[in-house]
Parts: sequence; structure tokens; C-alpha cells
Amino acid sequence: MLHWADELYQIYERFCGQPIGGDTVVLLPVAHSTANAQIEVTLSEDGTFQAAKKIKDKKDAVTIIPVTEDSGSRSSGIAPHPLADKLIYLAGDYGNYVPEKAEKASKAYAAYLEQLKTWAEGNHSHPAVRAIYTYLQKGCLIQDLLTASVLNLEEQTGILGKEKICDIVQSDCMVRFRVYQLNPGSRDETWLDSTLYESWIAQNEEQNASQQVQQLCYATGEVTECSYKHPNKIRHAGDKAKLFSANDENGFSYRGRFQNKEQAISIGYDFSQKMHNALRWMIQRQGYSISKTMTVLAWESNLEAIPNLMESSSEMSSDYKEQCKKSQKDDAINIFDIPTNDFGADVASERTFASYREDLIRMIRGYQRNMEPLSNVTVMVLDSATTGRLSITMYAQMEHSEFFENLKEWHEQTAWRYWRRKEFDIFSFDLRDIANCAYGTEQANVLKCDDKLKSFVVNRLLPCVLEKQAFPMDLLQALCDRAAYPQAYEQKYNWDLVVACACGMLRKKICEQKGECNMELDETCTRRDYLYGRLLAVAEVAESVALNKKEGNDARITNARRYFTAFVNQPYRTWNIIRQRLEPYISYMPKPQRNYYCTLIDEITGMFDHAAFMDNSKLEPEYLHAYSCQLQKISADKKRKNQNDSNNEEETES
Repeated sequence: MLHWADELYQIYERFCGQPIGGDTVVLLPVAHSTANAQIEVTLSEDGTFQAAKKIKDKKDAVTIIPVTEDSGSRSSGIAPHPLADKLIYLAGDYGNYVPEKAEKASKAYAAYLEQLKTWAEGNHSHPAVRAIYTYLQKGCLIQDLLTASVLNLEEQTGILGKEKICDIVQSDCMVRFRVYQLNPGSRDETWLDSTLYESWIAQNEEQNASQQVQQLCYATGEVTECSYKHPNKIRHAGDKAKLFSANDENGFSYRGRFQNKEQAISIGYDFSQKMHNALRWMIQRQGYSISKTMTVLAWESNLEAIPNLMESSSEMSSDYKEQCKKSQKDDAINIFDIPTNDFGADVASERTFASYREDLIRMIRGYQRNMEPLSNVTVMVLDSATTGRLSITMYAQMEHSEFFENLKEWHEQTAWRYWRRKEFDIFSFDLRDIANCAYGTEQANVLKCDDKLKSFVVNRLLPCVLEKQAFPMDLLQALCDRAAYPQAYEQKYNWDLVVACACGMLRKKICEQKGECNMELDETCTRRDYLYGRLLAVAEVAESVALNKKEGNDARITNARRYFTAFVNQPYRTWNIIRQRLEPYISYMPKPQRNYYCTLIDEITGMFDHAAFMDNSKLEPEYLHAYSCQLQKISADKKRKNQNDSNNEEETES
């Protein structure tokens, strides 16, 4: 049996019924699932209708319901849940108001009532079950809901209208029950009553023991009641995809190696329920949704908090601080203190890579402090190609020390200093942002890419994070290509993010090849691509400064950015155009500024080999590093000058 299944089973056995921090997500009992209810009916203990209401809050709609082996995996046919269910199963008068489904409703109601009777009159009955059975026998549920103004009829036809309750058509609504009970220890909310859970578990075990043949469980090696109808609703309440399925009797899915499904897969009912419930609980608790179909799940053996694999170092730090506050560990709250650099904030000095690395290490150690030395971290990626089949596209398990070491290396090597909230700061990148930067387009001023493409990219990046695999060259090329087209973006901050992301991933690739890559400007480098990148940055800043001084409009596009793509493809020819068009703007500058930029351009130009300078071939991606680093250097020089001027003024005044 796969190790992940046993791991989930062990988690269920260890943590079922135990409070985990401030968790509000429930680890479901065996033979239970969740569903979104749209209607709540209140009964007295003798089965008398009291009231009913619509459930408008989607959070409140999530309802724990008992299920059978058939109903827990139903996708079609008639398979009633034991208690809460859709109107077509509960309402004996359903056919009167939805005539096109009258025949199916009659069969569904009969099957539901027969099943409920067995529980209500069995050895493990419960007062709430008897009350619900007594009421539903009357066959007047829809009439009562109409009287309570929960449902509405069409005036002309007298049938249920197409109105919706929480986006669900009236005729498809799920109903749950509240029963006023006199029993101590019981709750009126049947979906929260632990005594009701226990009642159904005992009833279900008795039914399974009488109906199922005992077979060998491939997971535990024990002879027990086995299940071939495994639960769905793994990722969310509406999820129909299953991890295990062997219902293809005619398509020969498993023929050739096996004669029947019993040979192909045989898992004990109890094991299946606990494993699936643990997986569902873990996803709700700490799963990361990448797209409509893809979910990433990571956990530590003892369920200690671990970082979100998807996030940037900035997001990780915020999450860590929240974890510290939740656990009330005052000594850990300030372990990782990355400046937020809010709009308008004055930051005394820019972050260095050394300080960034120190903060990252402190955060990692903070996460590790409460972990057992040999505990493991498990990572699982789930995705569904079709609505009915769920697959594990990636699975990895490692000691937590290896996990954190690899995570630290990823965030070290992919970090880059970029303009964010009116300040340069150092951060690594969210995996989803990498996908959006490489393949996304602007939608409502935000970079977004197709869900399938995003899932594909994240699946490729996770081994880079977890196993130190090389960063994909095609993805790096896509980022660099996007960075070379600034006019493809209406919002400059989107292009800035693309450039920074390309620089970060380029730095990652250089680290893989050479062991390290500095993110500071190398003023001694004489390589053609690097020098041309520096020149482009100087022209960009110089024209921006001049435009702002002359017109008070720093939003106007500069010639450096207008000719950016042409410059990358034909640097020598295009630089002459940019330099010529820069002259009028430089002439408007005060003499100190004019001298600064002219001197800088002359210094960089003088470092070229003459033949290399006149080489008009396309620039290699290295120019992006130089471009970004030169922008940072000019910004830092300006900040230092302003600080020195301010200090000199203060000294003069004093």
C-alpha cells in the first residue's frame, strides 16, 4: 500500500477528537461527510414541525452528515443519505410540486424512508432520528416549507419555481434538521451532535457486518469488511473526484493483470473512511488551492506549523508572525522582522542580502524549534483531469531538516532586490507569481494566466523547491522574453515584477552553475551584455528625472522603455537613437545632475571593447541583471546624497 495512505490513517488515529490549536475545521468521524445545506428545519422531539429557514451564510451552510458506503460516493442513481439529504429524498410530496421528477422522487423517498426506519427502530436508535422519521412519514415537507415561506411556487403553474437559495435551485436544495431534545449531552443541531455521530457509526457497523463479506485489506493486511465505493468530496463539498475507483465492469480498465476489481484493489471500509477523512481534513486545514482542480498539501508528522510552499519570503514572514501570535510565544514574535516599507515610509537604509539571509535563517529555526529531531514533512499534489478522477501528481516525504534546508536554499537563490511600495527591498517570489509573470496577461490590472498553465508551472517548480532540481530553462527563457517587452503592460508595476522575477530566476540558474551570484552592481564587469544593460538603466533614470523636473509627469513613457525591445535585439543601433533623444532632456537638468549622468554614461561606454560595442547582435539575459542593479545603484546613490544633504543642513543650523 502507498505510504501516504498509511500516513493519513495514522494522523486520523492520533488526532481524531483532539483539539489542534485554534482549529475550527472538524476531523470527521467514520461514515460521515460534509455537504452544503440550504434549508434548516426545526422539529420537536415528538416529530412536530416547528419552523424552517433558509441558510444564507455559506460558512454556516457546511453540514456534517452521516453517509452510507453507497451515498458517500454517489454520483448518479438512488443512494439516500441516512439523515440530511436533498428534498427529492426527504419530501413525500415532492412529485406534486416537481412533476417531471415524480417517478424518481417516489423511489428516492421510499428508499430513504426504509433506510431511516431501520435506524430509528434498530438497536442503536437516537431520539433525534425517531423524531425526524416520525415527521417525514407524514410526507408533507414541501407543503410545510411553502407555509413557512422558505419555498415559493410559480403562480401560473403551481409548481416549484426556479428561484435559488445560495445559488442552488429550490428543487435541489439540501435539508438539515434541528431537533429540540430533552436528553442531557445532546445538541439540538443534529449535524453537531456527537451522540448522533456515535449512534450512526454503531448502526453502520452492524449493517456492514451483516451485508459485507470479509476480505483481505491490502492496506493493513487484515481480513475485514472491504469497500469498493470510496468517498468523494475530498477537496471541497462539491468535489466528485475520487482517488480510488474500480467501477468499470465493461471497459476492461484493470483486465489483463486482474480478473476482477477485488483483485485490483481491496481496502478495508474503516481504513478507507479514516484515510479519506484525514485527507479531507488536512486539505481544509492547510491545503493550498492553485487552480480549480489542483491542490497542494504539505504537513509535518506532528502537525506542527510549516511554511506555505507557494509563498514568497515576504508572505512567509507574515504567516510566521501570525503563527507566533496564535501560539502566544512572545519570544518568537520578532524573530523575522522584514520591513513592510509602507507607502510613504522612510527607510533609513536598504536591506542587504546578508541581513535578508540572516532573517530567513532565523525564521526557519523558529519553525523548527518545536519539531522532533526525526520528524518528517510530507508534500502531496492532487489534481483532476476529469470531474470523476483524482490523481496524485506529486508525492515527496523527507526529514524536516532536509525540507527546511532545501526551502532556505530556494529562497536564498531566487531572491532579488526590486521596487516595491516606493522602496527597493529583497524578496523571493510566489510560485504562482512566477507562472503569471512567465505566461500571464493583464486582467483588471493584475497578471493572470490560465489555470491549467499555472498548475503545470507549479508542478514543475515544486521539485526545484523540495529536491533542488534545476530551474527549467524554457521557463527562464519565457520570463526573459516577457521582460523584454515593457510596452505589453499597461501598468508599469506589472512589468517591474516581471523584470524582477526574471532576474531572480536568472540568479537561481547562475547559482546552480557557479555556486553563487551577487545581486549587487559589478562596476568592474566589462562584458558587452552587462554594460549595455547598465547604459539602458542610466538612460531610463536620466530621462525620468528630466521629465519629472520639466513637466511634473513621471508617468510618461521614456525613450529607453519605448525602444526597450529594439535595444535588446539590436543594442548598438538602438543605443545611438536613445542617446541622441536623451540629449534634450539632459540639457534641462541642473549642472550637478547633468554632470552625474553624462559622466556615468561616459564611464560605462569607456569600459567597452570597441568591437563588442559595435556588435549589433541580440543581448543575452545577463543585461537584465545589469539593468536592474544599475537602477538600484542610482537609487541608493540618490538616497545617500539626500541623507548627506539633510545632515549637512542640520549641522549648519546647529
